[in-house]
Amino acid sequence: MVEISDVIKLIQRLQQEAFEAGWKAGIDSIFEAASKGRAEPVKSIRLEPAHPMDEFEKPTEATKPAVQIIQDVIKELPGLRGADVFREAVKRIPGSDFKKMDRTGRTALKRLKERRKIHQRDKKWYPGPQPTISPANVMHFGDQRLLVEETEKD
Repeated sequence: MVEISDVIKLIQRLQQEAFEAGWKAGIDSIFEAASKGRAEPVKSIRLEPAHPMDEFEKPTEATKPAVQIIQDVIKELPGLRGADVFREAVKRIPGSDFKKMDRTGRTALKRLKERRKIHQRDKKWYPGPQPTISPANVMHFGDQRLLVEETEKD
């Protein structure tokens, strides 16, 4: 009776021999092609990536309208929570639904916040950058602070 270990060793030896034969045939064909020479020498090989790297860093055309719509919703209706912003945006984008807008909207909110176009306060979204807190516009009431937004004087 033949042992399984002997069969495995035989298979491994045959694989190695086949690999070596293929390798030798490949190297022989390279040398044969090199000995014949080429009509024109290769001056340069230009390799380009399938997609330029900048393409992945920029928002795509498909997401630009969503970002703009989210920003417009926040400008027109400040103080909405994220889900309410998405519901309003769904009304403005034909063929969209809340499930798709949830992921797209979260990405849009993140991008707008990073660009300082919007800010969040008390889980609500407002246009513009986060207001700075300075001693001039903070009133203290014991342990609590109240942010007093400056108003334009006439």
